[in-house]
Amino acid sequence: MKTKIKRFILYTISFFSRLILRKKNIIINNAEFKTYKSSYKHTFVGYYDKSPFNSNSDKLLALATNHDSTISKPIEATIGYFDLSNNIFKELDKTCTWNWQQGCRMLWVDKDNIIFNTLNKNKYASKLLNISSKEEKYFNFPIYDVSTKNNLALTLDFSRLHTFRKGYGYVNVGDKTIEEKIPKDNGIWLCNLNDNSKNIIIKIKDLILIEPHEDMYDSWHYINHISINNSGNRFMFFHIWERKGKRKIRVFTADIDGKNIYLLTNESHVSHYTWKNDTELLMYATHNDVMTYYTYIDMTQERYPVCSKILKVDGHPTYINDRFFLTDSYPNKQNYQELYLFDLERNKAMNLAKFYNPFRFLAEFRCDLHPRLNKEKNKICIDINSTGDREIIIMDVNGL
Repeated sequence: MKTKIKRFILYTISFFSRLILRKKNIIINNAEFKTYKSSYKHTFVGYYDKSPFNSNSDKLLALATNHDSTISKPIEATIGYFDLSNNIFKELDKTCTWNWQQGCRMLWVDKDNIIFNTLNKNKYASKLLNISSKEEKYFNFPIYDVSTKNNLALTLDFSRLHTFRKGYGYVNVGDKTIEEKIPKDNGIWLCNLNDNSKNIIIKIKDLILIEPHEDMYDSWHYINHISINNSGNRFMFFHIWERKGKRKIRVFTADIDGKNIYLLTNESHVSHYTWKNDTELLMYATHNDVMTYYTYIDMTQERYPVCSKILKVDGHPTYINDRFFLTDSYPNKQNYQELYLFDLERNKAMNLAKFYNPFRFLAEFRCDLHPRLNKEKNKICIDINSTGDREIIIMDVNGL
């Protein structure tokens, strides 16, 4: 009953604020765009770290569901793609291992095959699916990130992740390490898509030994946000520890096999990230008490602030090229999320669009814009909820 009352209040606030302020749901500045939505209530992509566009930029992966709240038990969602020439959503498969923030980690392996997380024999798994022949292959592990350059993947414990970070892990399998603050055999696994094998390469218990903070030993530890660089030879990840409701984060990088591990940040705060190239990362972080975007040089302590006096909001960054990167914002006081294009050469942030965010989209149910690019980097794909349902917008970057 309390949940229903709370939901009614949120709906009422949202309705009257829109009526009084008379604001537009979507404001896009000088760019062509199209909206893509399936017959389901919500249609979205998920996280920003992998492009949903295929190599020809004529198909777009998406997830669709009628579920309309947080996820507390396994819920089925539909995996499919849009044919961008006719806006038709073609259903491919179902999965019940997904979340609102990162979907089911689906991505294109090549022009004919996709991979995504699912269940197989009541265990977390991933599936390779040919979108034309429907030929499929199960792997004995879920994926977090995949390098198509060497057919390798990296993964983590999605049940433990759900325990500590709702909206990022999965609810399907119970967390076997829930009683352990520092689990012994938990961390990051290297997975081989050729022989269907996996081996743990980095353990949480070993990370504690690297320049530890005093509060680590009485905290709960887990891994999130694994990201492989473009060449597939190194990756970054978040080592997170929580104590008394306070979350702290630092970032490591390592070779794809877990060797040559390097502590890139150790100041307890990092939020979002992207590889600029194989050796540079852009991250929103805190350094010497200054919170902004920084460029980090892998395997060094070299870092420098980016647009610290111009762009003062946290967001989800993606590079277009060495000069431009995209990022977004969380809802402001008027409940608008904004999409920015930052020009490093001119040190200027340009507002590309604003999207109204209804009040009821809170916590893990929230809908971030999560800007992503196609291979040619002339189209932007974002998730929005301005009409009350999740849907996808594709904007044309040409001419910006």
